Amino acid sequence: MYSFALCDDDAEFQPEFKKSLAALLDGKAVRCKYELTCFDSASGLMEAIDRGDKYDLIFLDVMLGDGNGVDLARKLREKHYGGDIVFISACRDFAFDSFDVRPLHYLQKAPGYDRLEAAIDRFLEKNGGSTLYLTTPKGTVALDLDSIAYFEVYGHELIMHRADGSKTRHRGTLKNMEEMLPPMTFARTQRSYLVNLSYVKEINRREVSLTTGGSVPIGRGMYDGVKLKFLDYMAKKKAFI
Repeated sequence: MYSFALCDDDAEFQPEFKKSLAALLDGKAVRCKYELTCFDSASGLMEAIDRGDKYDLIFLDVMLGDGNGVDLARKLREKHYGGDIVFISACRDFAFDSFDVRPLHYLQKAPGYDRLEAAIDRFLEKNGGSTLYLTTPKGTVALDLDSIAYFEVYGHELIMHRADGSKTRHRGTLKNMEEMLPPMTFARTQRSYLVNLSYVKEINRREVSLTTGGSVPIGRGMYDGVKLKFLDYMAKKKAFI
């Protein structure tokens, strides 16, 4: 389970943000379990950090009653807080000032909270541990995305190959599955294959070798696209470290 924190001194904003965050995460096929702790002051958040409370992602209002959100973020980094920070503000006046604290995103307070989904998607891409919910004849199954090496279509079945070598069969199409999965992490290598890029070992014009053993084919004319997507994935992964 992820631990999120929201630091904002607007009493009306906090419940609105909670509702928007819950609706966003509950509406995704790929979800994560989380808890959100709210603070109405910079001092309240710092006290929690000092007593050992840990947060994977902190949403910080730029203008707080007892401090500046950017200055608060600097103090957090000085205390070796290594989690993600997302700034929230009614304007972008402090956007450039925030670069040195390595924020994950910068959101504007607006109807729908502009770019909240992009911030959450980026957090999930960076941190992994996301859960895919699939509907089966026996009910809904929760799957850890990190455990999936690739998907394959065989006949009228969608086969999920796990990193541990096991596999399960599901109903559905590869196209629908591709739409549900995070686009930065999964790539279509061929008409019948969808690969988790975190398990890619080597790419050539004929196939993609996997760290789990074995390989999947690359379709004609798809080599350049797969290679570029993998390089982009690796570049973003290094940027997140």
